[in-house]
Amino acid sequence: MRYENELIELMPMLRSYIRKVKKRFRLDDDDDVFQECILNAIDSARKTEIRNPKRYFIGVFDKTVKRIIDRDIKRRRLFNEYHPEDRTDDEESVSILSQIEGRVRVEQPITRRVWKCLKEFSGDRKLTARRIGCHLSTVTVSKSRLKSIYRELS
Repeated sequence: MRYENELIELMPMLRSYIRKVKKRFRLDDDDDVFQECILNAIDSARKTEIRNPKRYFIGVFDKTVKRIIDRDIKRRRLFNEYHPEDRTDDEESVSILSQIEGRVRVEQPITRRVWKCLKEFSGDRKLTARRIGCHLSTVTVSKSRLKSIYRELS
């Protein structure tokens, strides 16, 4: 490979980036993520001509990590759908959630979409904004509205 020095130079940065992402998104194994990023970088370097290797590899790492995060979130969501007995919700929290869902139905459409995505992405505003296609401040305002609804009901 022609760009191995640049790739080796970026490995410590990739490790620290993966550690930060792992804490935030509760990824299972950072070594697997690291290996997948490196393999994708090597494969993509073979296929294309690269002008700025560092910038290119950082972009490949970022895309790979985001794809792994999306895959992991989908896997968790599917597990919860097909294994509801493994959830640890008690009756009171389920009751409050159903009351919140009833109140959210009469809210603005964007608040309803934010509510659905926040549940899906475990409260992450950035992923919610990216998935809905709106600005981060819109998600923040909707999230504060949802918090006020929660406070009223509990």
